[in-house]
Amino acid sequence: MNKLVLAADWHQDDENVKNTSFVSDANSEWRGEVNRRTAQSYEAVQVLAYIIQSLAKDPKAEVTREAVLQKLRTVSRVKSDVFETGIDIGFDENGDRIELTKRLLVQGTFKREGEKLIYRFAPLAQQP
Repeated sequence: MNKLVLAADWHQDDENVKNTSFVSDANSEWRGEVNRRTAQSYEAVQVLAYIIQSLAKDPKAEVTREAVLQKLRTVSRVKSDVFETGIDIGFDENGDRIELTKRLLVQGTFKREGEKLIYRFAPLAQQP
């Protein structure tokens, strides 16, 4: 298992991520390491906040589930705060997230601490 390599779209130790205020603020606030799911959840909240604020500015619009879903399909890109280089969060015509095109290779390592098996992924030193 020490040679396991995976492709990921986000890792807190990636050069494009580790110097962002998101990582330091989240680690400080939550007193633990952030991960890919934390980053994606944060981005989801960013988009929802953007959509709700834009609907609230329109006196004719109501903030409903249907209105949020409709706006999600037509929203222009929202800047992500979890990447240093200003990657945008975008959606296709169905409202599904447009995947990131760059993948990061991470390698898994593990160690045993008593009864616990600690498994951690870290970016490979050289990316293709």
